[in-house]
Amino acid sequence: MKNVRAVMAALVCISIVGCGGSTPDNLDTAEFSSDEERGAVSQFSTCSANCGPNLALSCTSAICSSEDGVGVTCNGVFQSCDFAVCTGLSACSQWANSLCSPVGAQRDCCHGDALARVVCRYENGPSSRTFWRLEYVP
Repeated sequence: MKNVRAVMAALVCISIVGCGGSTPDNLDTAEFSSDEERGAVSQFSTCSANCGPNLALSCTSAICSSEDGVGVTCNGVFQSCDFAVCTGLSACSQWANSLCSPVGAQRDCCHGDALARVVCRYENGPSSRTFWRLEYVP
């Protein structure tokens, strides 16, 4: 019976010591709050920044942060929204060179990673029809 009490007491002590204790001095909770507001994460997470309509930038790393309209930082390397990729739109190849109506209509699309658009154009020739033609967006 004494052994059972000794084992129980040991388990209680281990539980108290294992679950309690202080946090390291180098963890500043205020710093974590501001990083969380900017999107900082850890343990190989993905950070994404909205860089404009249908433009996004993301990266995956152990430590990353993002800010919409600015860019992402992964493992200390910053990428600005200047390198954003097109997302959320149909591929331009789905529309380019197919029949369209009316002349002058426009449709935003993704041409690879770039934001582009197709425009409905009238073309003289044997068929004299209107076709979607690819244009790049500056």
